Amino acid sequence: MSWLQRIRRSERDLQDTAGPQGRPYLGIVTAYNPNTDKCSVAHFHEESMHVLHPYQGPNSWIRVAPETGSGVLLTERWDTQENEIVGYHNKHAERGIEQYSERRDVRRPLNQGEIEINSNGYAQTYHDNRGNLHLRGGLVWQTLDNDNLCIESKAPWHHRILSSHNSIMGLGDEERFGTVTRPAILSPATTIFKTAGILPLKEYYRSLASLRIPGGLLVEHHEGDVVDRLGLPVLATMSGAPARSVSTWYTETGASAKQQIDSLGNMGIDLPPTALIGFNLKAPAGNMFLSAGLVAGMSATTINMKTTGVWATGAIILDGLNWGTHVHVGPTGTTSGPLPG
Repeated sequence: MSWLQRIRRSERDLQDTAGPQGRPYLGIVTAYNPNTDKCSVAHFHEESMHVLHPYQGPNSWIRVAPETGSGVLLTERWDTQENEIVGYHNKHAERGIEQYSERRDVRRPLNQGEIEINSNGYAQTYHDNRGNLHLRGGLVWQTLDNDNLCIESKAPWHHRILSSHNSIMGLGDEERFGTVTRPAILSPATTIFKTAGILPLKEYYRSLASLRIPGGLLVEHHEGDVVDRLGLPVLATMSGAPARSVSTWYTETGASAKQQIDSLGNMGIDLPPTALIGFNLKAPAGNMFLSAGLVAGMSATTINMKTTGVWATGAIILDGLNWGTHVHVGPTGTTSGPLPG
């Protein structure tokens, strides 16, 4: 039945609409004006009316903009003799609930006391009777799960930013987890998804920014498919292979300490020239083992090793610019002498 047929039927059924003795009758919303918060309603004729919201106070409100084609119940006020919306009329809910189990509609069956709110863009909240709150924004979901005492979020990628985050400056003061996305260079408000063929790249990225540091970053961590601010793959400096993890700590001068792991499992640590103390590794109550299948190299202007005992099989060569000591440690003792050959 079309809306005109429904109006004509209301006209035939109408007996008395004047005064407090009048009965509600049906109208159809034909247009809505967001600038005036009024809608056009067709009944015996078409007129503009104020929208009936669930609640409208001077400083608080719950507002809903009616959709074109919505059925409304009307009555005439006895004090002003103006037609006014007093309720909404919808016969489609039952059909939608029946289709929910078939995943053809988003109107779920409600238990007593439960609340569901849904927009025509599928932004939805569902408050169930067990204390769980389900939030949906299209393809993005979040559940405040009282049953399992957890918060569960489901989305292609997750993004948390600090209030000091500035998207125009690129990455910084933020956390990214999931599909790799970057702001478009010419339009920072536009998000670009990065892929390898048809498969999405994935990352876990964290950073903190500061204006006192040249370059603007205090610390930056990439894991997974490591991609820079422009969306280009980052290659490990020690091998040239794609990086799988890069952590960078920036100094007050703009230099940085960097730790890298590439896609082959190689690992490198680079310290800046400002790191005068250098690298310290201590095991005060334990052992330290170094095992290399090929060459274990060490280069320094001065080597200072202190030990209360040496246990080894083979030769240790200490070479300081081609002069130094050859120490041979064997099962019968230890000998030393000039470098061999």
